Amino acid sequence: MNRDLHSTPHDRTQTLLMQSIYSFYQGTQRHLETVLAKHHEITFSQFLILISVTYRKEGCVMSQVTLADFLNITEATVSRHIKTLVALGFLTKEKASTNKKSFDLALTSHGEKVVKKAEKRIMQEIDSFLNHVTNKDSKIIINNLTTSLTMLQQRK
Repeated sequence: MNRDLHSTPHDRTQTLLMQSIYSFYQGTQRHLETVLAKHHEITFSQFLILISVTYRKEGCVMSQVTLADFLNITEATVSRHIKTLVALGFLTKEKASTNKKSFDLALTSHGEKVVKKAEKRIMQEIDSFLNHVTNKDSKIIINNLTTSLTMLQQRK
């Protein structure tokens, strides 16, 4: 039996919304992956690690476990990315003073420059996108994304 014949307009709207969110997420991630690789020779996941280390809370030890949990990726994936970022001279990895088995990560001066350039480039990409969106539509998008994020955070 064809499910679409029996689905309600609400069901179809929810399905379309989910497909749109997924497509937007995938498209954005693919685009940023391409931009970061072309201009900064890093992956999107590596950029997220650098950003997480950059904007961590004061006094927070940024370890592989912390990053894996925060970014919702495996510790093995984080470990691979960290090895690459250390080899590229973007990060330093030092034993944490609070736990001998743990390492604290910090940006090098080269890593700081890369993050600033990458952030600037990403903002240019966002500006380029927003140039095709009216001010009114931008406000609607922001409002909808903020509302959706708030709802998701309340579900935790």
